[in-house]
Amino acid sequence: MFLDRHATDDMLDYAAIAEEELARDHDYRAELAAWTMPGGRYDGLPGYVHGPRPLRDPAPVRDFGRQEGEAGFEARPQLAVLTTMGDRPGDWLRAGQALQRVLLVAAGHGVSASFLNQPLDLRDMRGRRDPHHRRGHPQMIIRFGYGLPVARSPRRPAAELETA
Repeated sequence: MFLDRHATDDMLDYAAIAEEELARDHDYRAELAAWTMPGGRYDGLPGYVHGPRPLRDPAPVRDFGRQEGEAGFEARPQLAVLTTMGDRPGDWLRAGQALQRVLLVAAGHGVSASFLNQPLDLRDMRGRRDPHHRRGHPQMIIRFGYGLPVARSPRRPAAELETA
């Protein structure tokens, strides 16, 4: 479900509030640092995908704490929330399948996507429904737009992903 102007403003505020709360959580910051470390790891976010810091608040991008430079972002990004009727493992699987389709269609049209899941990262937010999404449980908050191409992030070797 795409968000209207009012809901987009509210969602950006929710994301900013959640980002501030998460920044005060030592364990969360430690895990984020482990996944955003520069260096030879191939299973985290390398520095070149972090992007610049926004010139304004609230940010329409996630702050990984390692952004370089600053850039102007659109005043009202196009946001969508992917929801499911339930919030159990089967629903999570269906949400992942739906997200895969959405991202493939977007990429096919030259549209980029990024995620604003700070509100979903707060444990107490998972049990609540966003007032603008009465259709179900929010599983992913997606920002769509057009941007400069970036290098592909590294992937784990397929052999590490196979199970017996």
